[in-house]
Amino acid sequence: MTSNEPVENIKALLDRENAKDPNIHITYTIHDSVEFLDVLIENNQAQLKTSVFRKPAADPYILPYTSDHPRHIHSNTIHTALLRAIRLCSDVQTFDQERLNIEIALLLNGYPLNFIKRHLKQFFKNHNAMSIYQDIHEETYKKLHLQLLDESLTHHIGSNQPEQQQQYAQTNRQCQTTTSKKQPYIIIHYQYESGPLPPDEVPPRQKQRCRGTAIYFKTYMFDPFVCESCIYGWYYTASMLQSRYAHTSSVLQNGYVLIAGGYDDYWSYDLNNAELYDSVGGSRAPTSNMNNARHSHTASVLTSGNVLVAGGGTGYSGVLNSAELYHPTTGTWTITGNMNNARRCHVASVLTNGNVLVTGGYRPSNSINSAELYDPSTGTWTITANMKNPRYYHTASVLANGKVLVTGGFGTSSSLNTAELYNPSTFAWTITANMTNARHYHTATVLANGKVLVTGGYGTSAALNSAELYDPLTGTWTITSNMNNPRYNHIAFLLTNGKVLVSGGLGLGGGASNSAELYDPLTGTWTVTANMNSARIDYAASVLTNGRVLATGGFSSSGTLNTAEVYYPG
Repeated sequence: MTSNEPVENIKALLDRENAKDPNIHITYTIHDSVEFLDVLIENNQAQLKTSVFRKPAADPYILPYTSDHPRHIHSNTIHTALLRAIRLCSDVQTFDQERLNIEIALLLNGYPLNFIKRHLKQFFKNHNAMSIYQDIHEETYKKLHLQLLDESLTHHIGSNQPEQQQQYAQTNRQCQTTTSKKQPYIIIHYQYESGPLPPDEVPPRQKQRCRGTAIYFKTYMFDPFVCESCIYGWYYTASMLQSRYAHTSSVLQNGYVLIAGGYDDYWSYDLNNAELYDSVGGSRAPTSNMNNARHSHTASVLTSGNVLVAGGGTGYSGVLNSAELYHPTTGTWTITGNMNNARRCHVASVLTNGNVLVTGGYRPSNSINSAELYDPSTGTWTITANMKNPRYYHTASVLANGKVLVTGGFGTSSSLNTAELYNPSTFAWTITANMTNARHYHTATVLANGKVLVTGGYGTSAALNSAELYDPLTGTWTITSNMNNPRYNHIAFLLTNGKVLVSGGLGLGGGASNSAELYDPLTGTWTVTANMNSARIDYAASVLTNGRVLATGGFSSSGTLNTAEVYYPG
């Protein structure tokens, strides 16, 4: 197989397979090229290139076969050498070089030039392939290569129905897109007579083993016949430059991810530094520091592309009302207007008109019911109507109708089951139906059908595994399937395939979890997916422009984390 994955990832994949069965042991060799049965196999930009292997210490112009048989002494030597070259050389340029080697070898071994030319022409004429000899014609060579390598494949391609040929073309484009974007992939190169498994016949367990890498089945030189899309799982990516938790993660319009603020160690000190993650190259780079160190703040990507950071905490009990803007074009921060109320553990929502609504939060000794609006055009904050209930560790979701649904949170003394709607047109709040369960530290995800999925959280006395759906059309809640694991202080994101990924958080035992699961809105059910490599709470995550999910930092039993990992949906 060939792959653009790091060698360490490929080794880890194969080593995991070695641990599956004590009776089966995989030995492997990883190189840019390998010699196998007199064939040189090379990875040439995601194509498996083959040619005749010539030993480095050997004379480059020895005849490929030696024999005392009378026929081999003459024309059959040329025929045999050319036949071998066409079968082994995967493209016409490689073959043309091998043809030249054969001609030189024949000349050095005393064959007359006219004799060589006559038999070369006769060989290509017999196979209706004179254009290869005259013009180095690629398409003619492909056909001859297939024909001589395996007659059955030529029949297989010719018998394909139009819809099959259309599917092959589509999967080829998908494969080219994957490799051009430098996304992780593994290409399984199969022999013509066997071919690949159809997608619906690849065992699910086998799909899971490659964890996050696009799998393509290809012949040695031609378009893929089957393309197996990304297989889900978590992979480590470049670690952050700074250990942190209670920070923010924002996907910029250029595809980079801005990581800002947080804590460096458990109740130790706040951070004002920031860094950028390149989702294509998987690398990190520092950017300028914020003007104020902060944790438990919010970060909102504005329509201008700038990022608004607001509020947050300092130390164990300090609270900020300051706000600042990050400018991706210059990589700098500028101060903007202060909020009217200092707050931490609040929620910020970008409205359809481009303004930012900040709701609730916490300040020493009490939760907050106030809300305010930030206008990017003026850089100022204005007070809007108070929520019906003070709350923090709540959620705020912008619905398809432009309203904002606020759910749960921690009130004055306990978790809340209340929910309310903010109307940006009237600047007013209205009560909507209560959730079935009181909860804080939960998640709320707007689904493709417009409904809102609420998951987990901490209830009255323990972590919850329950989930429920809010329907904006009826203003009601309905119970949906429970998660496989109770959790709070976790993350949940809508994937491009319409499913919801939930991962991490705190479980019943109070320890950080690395488990993850998927919710399918079509069936209303949960399925377990691959665990994260690190258990995490208070971490930040973002859906990247390529549809994957980046999880960064957080806190675990080992302390503050600087590790990061990417989830590949499948």
